[in-house]
Amino acid sequence: MSPSSSRLFVAVPLPAGSKIAFALFLNEWKQLVPFRNWVHPEDLHITLQFLGDTPAESLPALSAAIRDAVSSTLPFRLSIEGLGLFGRPENPSILWAGIAGELNPLHELQRKISSALSPLGFQPDARPFNPHLTIARKFTGSSPLDPAHLRKLAAPEALSESPIQWTVDEIVLYESRLGRPAPMYDPIFRCPL
Repeated sequence: MSPSSSRLFVAVPLPAGSKIAFALFLNEWKQLVPFRNWVHPEDLHITLQFLGDTPAESLPALSAAIRDAVSSTLPFRLSIEGLGLFGRPENPSILWAGIAGELNPLHELQRKISSALSPLGFQPDARPFNPHLTIARKFTGSSPLDPAHLRKLAAPEALSESPIQWTVDEIVLYESRLGRPAPMYDPIFRCPL
C-alpha cells in the first residue's frame, strides 16, 4: 500500500450501545473459546464490500457512488443470532456471530453497493453475501470445536433475555490500519439511510 492509498471497505456499523452489550459477550467467550485474535468491540461491523488498496483521489467518486446507491434505502432492524465458524472445525480460521432480523433490506443494500462500485473498478466478492460479525481469528485449541458448545455460548445468561438489536440507519466507509493496536478501523465517510 502506498502512502497515497488506503485499505478500504464498506460496512454496516454497530451503534455504540450494541457494541457495549456485545463486549459483555466477548469477555465471556474469550475465557471459553481458544482464539488468538479477538476483534475489539469498536471494530465490529458487517462488511458489505471489501475494496482493498484504494488511491486517495478515488475517495470523492467513491463517496458519491455510495451516497447515490443508498439514497432510496430506508432504515431497517437487525439483531445478532448464534455463532458459527469459517474453516474446518479442527482448525477454524474465524469465529463469527450470525445476523438475523430484516435480512432482505440488508441483502438489497449489499447488492446496491456492489452495483454502484463496480463501474469504479471495485469488483464484488465472488462468494455469496453471508452477513456476519467477525469476532475472533486464528484458533489455538488442540481439539475441534463442537457446534453444540458454540450453541451454548450464543446466549450468556447475563444477556439471554435481551438480544442485541439495532436499527441500521447508516453505512460507513472504513479505512483499515493493519498492524496498529485495536481498534484498527477508522470511519472516513458516513452515509445515512
